[in-house]
Amino acid sequence: MNSAGNTFKGLVINRFFNASFNPGYAFRLIGAGNTIQGCYLGTNPAGDTASPDTGGVSVEAGGNNLIGGPSVAARNLILGSSGNNAIEISGGNGNTIQGNYIGRTPRVLRYWAYRA
Repeated sequence: MNSAGNTFKGLVINRFFNASFNPGYAFRLIGAGNTIQGCYLGTNPAGDTASPDTGGVSVEAGGNNLIGGPSVAARNLILGSSGNNAIEISGGNGNTIQGNYIGRTPRVLRYWAYRA
């Protein structure tokens, strides 16, 4: 996302490949002030099965992005796989990562099942 101030809520993104057909990230943030909440990244819509070949979120530039939040509804379930991280920050300042369930294997899905 090369623009600022976007909000993404309740999306399911899995099996994402970039233009070179290599595993990519569900979100690549370049702009500032973006919000990602309540998403399932790298899983199926129920959040109980991993769907490989997706990284979660890459923050490459821009600051003050919010990934997740303090409430249950704001939490993301993010699995990284195929060499991509669940969350990678390589640029930008003041980014907040809060309340998410993050992992590289389906084991995190067991904890997701007990979310309150």
